[in-house]
Amino acid sequence: MKTRNALTWLACLFVLPSLTGCGETRHEIKAPQIIEVPVPAYQPLDARLTDLIPEPPPPAVHCLLAGAPAVCVLDGLATIEEWRGALRKANADRATAAKVTKQPGEP
Repeated sequence: MKTRNALTWLACLFVLPSLTGCGETRHEIKAPQIIEVPVPAYQPLDARLTDLIPEPPPPAVHCLLAGAPAVCVLDGLATIEEWRGALRKANADRATAAKVTKQPGEP
């Protein structure tokens, strides 16, 4: 059984390639043509969208904790709000960049 399967495969390997070259169907080779393909083009971004957002300055040391200089709680809370403002500005810039680079037909 194994010999028969092996002979069948061997016959297929030699017969099929010889049959494919029998026909007179030759195609003329044509000169290559230039095909235009649409490429997505992006609008250049504004410089304000690519500039770095500066870090808010660290809070000043106005208070004392166990005799050592420390940051006051109110100054620390103000710094957190400054960082949140910087984050909001970064998110607004990203939203604007997404709007500018959106391709026609995208949701």
